[in-house]
Amino acid sequence: SDLHVAGPVAGYVFDGAAHALRPVLGIPGASVLGDPLNLGMGLASATVSPRLDSVIAVAPDGTFHIFKLNGGTAGEVAVNGIAASPERVVFSPSGTSAALYAGRRVQVVTGLPAAPMPGSSFDLTPQLTLPDRRGHSALTGSFAVSDDGALVLVAVGAGVQLFGTGDVRQIVAARN
Repeated sequence: SDLHVAGPVAGYVFDGAAHALRPVLGIPGASVLGDPLNLGMGLASATVSPRLDSVIAVAPDGTFHIFKLNGGTAGEVAVNGIAASPERVVFSPSGTSAALYAGRRVQVVTGLPAAPMPGSSFDLTPQLTLPDRRGHSALTGSFAVSDDGALVLVAVGAGVQLFGTGDVRQIVAARN
């Protein structure tokens, strides 16, 4: 067996020019960007979990992928039931769930990083602004997801709403 010795990985960054995910090697104040990870494809976007153990990526052809990260290497993890490639991705605080925004909906993915599976899906049409220049529905605010994937918080303008299975509650009302 080969012995692999490497320094600490402080994080990962998406390199838009290289269409790749690159590790940040070293420690704060003494770090460098490593070579791009070999994911078997170029990337149009990538979002890394808070624990640096998974990445949600979109390939240039628009296909959606989840990779498990381990010591500077990546392996793709299959997930079925996700229809659209995300325009935006937000991980839960521990990275066990993620909320994927696409086409006026938020799709939750749970079981990260080892066994991802689709969770609840929420329609955000009432919370959105008019379509942007490219005809996409723009989510101009912020959103968050709980670690168990059961709750999604959406903030647009001055309004905040909490989405849960079969329930939507307004937390803060927008003022006109």
